[in-house]
Amino acid sequence: MKRTAVIIVLLILLILSAGTNTYLYLNNEEAMAQKELELISMRDSMQRELMRMEDSLDAIVQSLQEENQMLANKVTELEGDCYSACDTVAGNPDYLGPAALQRAWTLYNDVKDANKDAILDAVSGKGGCHSCHSMGSCTTYCPNELDPLSAILGLKRATAKRFFGGRK
Repeated sequence: MKRTAVIIVLLILLILSAGTNTYLYLNNEEAMAQKELELISMRDSMQRELMRMEDSLDAIVQSLQEENQMLANKVTELEGDCYSACDTVAGNPDYLGPAALQRAWTLYNDVKDANKDAILDAVSGKGGCHSCHSMGSCTTYCPNELDPLSAILGLKRATAKRFFGGRK
């Protein structure tokens, strides 16, 4: 609504500064009433256009959300390759797996995520990064060409540094 009000004010200023003929209209009530009706019509037209644009944006947002969900499902399907290649998964049903630990490493290194201790707590417990045998099958078979083994080793280093009082 604020945008509409600003546009209307700008239009009024534009009309008032249109030239010397503007002064003639100011004295003529009929012409002023006509201009007022024109401005109201323009305002209504702009409001309809803004509503149409908002509907279009809503449709675009919904489409992007659906596309994001499809991509997330596809990534989940692809992550199964590194998970099934991991020998630790076969022997430890509690193991988080290389894809989850890769994601944890990404979050740990994200400058926007300030709660690094929570991430380290999640990956250093039973079934966490210290359960990894460091064989590297996950990296070899990763369909996304990531390096989960390096991520897991990074998490192991970070948890060890925190345990011994080093920097996080």
